Amino acid sequence: MVEVGHMILVGLGEMYLTQGDGRVLVARCLGSSAAVAVHDPQTGVAGLLHWMLPASSIDPSRAERNPYLFIDTGLPRFLDSAVKRGARRAELTACLAGGAALPDGGEYDVGSRNRDEALKILAREGLVIRQEETGGTVVRELSLEMGPGQFAVRSLNL
Repeated sequence: MVEVGHMILVGLGEMYLTQGDGRVLVARCLGSSAAVAVHDPQTGVAGLLHWMLPASSIDPSRAERNPYLFIDTGLPRFLDSAVKRGARRAELTACLAGGAALPDGGEYDVGSRNRDEALKILAREGLVIRQEETGGTVVRELSLEMGPGQFAVRSLNL
């Protein structure tokens, strides 16, 4: 993470959680990678996870070193950490962004797989997805204004 003024930039393979904070969390350059932001309006717990790949089974030792690079290991840990900070799963709302197709993505289609795996885990965990902007060939940026829990996704012209 990098702090720039009132923003906290959450990099690839990173997550950030806080409570009652007035700053803005941002994940940039979401191509095939993706990010999910969560917010509990009652407790003020908010966070963002930025991951790269859908399945830790492709590199278990790397997933052990950094579970946040993979959605299947990162998202459950991220949500558990949010609950430990005081969030209630039933109150968490989420915004999902990224998961675009890369022009040279070939047969692996990492972006779609990132999106599908995230949706599956979020549904299993019972989270309400308030906003989703995924797929296509657009590079995006996801931000969460932590205090009010306002999500924003914008397309980047790269």
